[in-house]
Amino acid sequence: MLTNLNFRGPLIPEIAKNTANHVKKTLPPSLCGFAGEAEIKYYVKVTVERPQFYKENHRHVGLPPSNFVRPSRNLVRFKFFPIEPPRPPPTRGETYARRPAQFTAAMPPLPRKKSLFDTFRKENPSVPDGPPPRFQIDARLPHPAILTCNEAVPLSILVKKLSEPTEAPFLSMLHIELVGYTHMKAHDIEKTESTSWIVLTHSNLAIRIGDANDPLNSETRLDPKLWDGIPLPNSVAPTFQTCNISRYYELEVRVGLSYGSPGNIKPQLIVLPFRIPVEVFSGIAPPPALLEAVARSQGSSSLSSPLPNASSPFMSPPSSNSDKPITLGTPLQPTSPSYANRPQHTGEIMSTASHGQLDVEPPSYEDAMADEIGPVDGPRRNYSQLIEVEDDKATGVVGLGR
Repeated sequence: MLTNLNFRGPLIPEIAKNTANHVKKTLPPSLCGFAGEAEIKYYVKVTVERPQFYKENHRHVGLPPSNFVRPSRNLVRFKFFPIEPPRPPPTRGETYARRPAQFTAAMPPLPRKKSLFDTFRKENPSVPDGPPPRFQIDARLPHPAILTCNEAVPLSILVKKLSEPTEAPFLSMLHIELVGYTHMKAHDIEKTESTSWIVLTHSNLAIRIGDANDPLNSETRLDPKLWDGIPLPNSVAPTFQTCNISRYYELEVRVGLSYGSPGNIKPQLIVLPFRIPVEVFSGIAPPPALLEAVARSQGSSSLSSPLPNASSPFMSPPSSNSDKPITLGTPLQPTSPSYANRPQHTGEIMSTASHGQLDVEPPSYEDAMADEIGPVDGPRRNYSQLIEVEDDKATGVVGLGR
């Protein structure tokens, strides 16, 4: 299909791109905040079938409120917060960002103009002895770098002394911020929006780090109580990726250092920024039965190629000698009469009559998963998104439920 013609240069038609590319990952969470650009909403559609010939089916759609459709009072919108993917096993490794800190040598005071009273003074201008102190700062996270919604950041900050013992360093400023990038794509147009959440910010601190007599190459870990009790804001969405919108994060840490002695801290301040790519998980762990099913499907065989559309004229009819397609999960044993008559392979195309339709409809998600996999049992995370006050007054609903 021709979508565009360029008449300025040679006549080169642009062919429509293949839209069959699909990202098979967990459903994204409800997302808003990009007016007119991107939005992720979920609703429930209910259809009541009435077999009478002169009566139409009742359809009810629980749409989220918008500026164009005024919802009725019986519509209830909801937020979707997905379960997190399987976490890798814990390791002793760390993801870190490292930067050196070099203070400049203090200049001696300028000589004063001699006067009659200088003969009675015995004070001499103090000249700094030795080179200025040098340090190395590390910002570390457990590997892989994963943050959890509504939980504190598992951050570690270490200061290493790289020069001979002169004067002790002091922590003067600390800033922790989570920066999120939302990548949006529509055809050939791509755009990335950035959003930041300040976890904590402290200034005018005078926290001593170690001691001036500490040996060379000694490391001092900052007290994690400064940020341990501060969880991530409840508006942070988990990391996700879809065909046309994705979200990824970076953790930005700024550490401000100065040096001197207690009560006599030099006015010199060095601010070192650190940026670490991180993933944000929802904190809702998948049930163990689901993890076992995924492990069995991954260990049994690789994924099959995507099946063509049943109505496509290029699809060859299945033969009796052809191999059965490989499915994502292990077929479950039938436990009910309604499920026993259904096909065991969800991706199998069955030969039918001349109408080209399926003899038996495929099993639903509840039939295929509810027999072995129980409900998700875990903490309910507080997840909030921007809402419109006028729509809440119209529907009589205050806020969003989980």
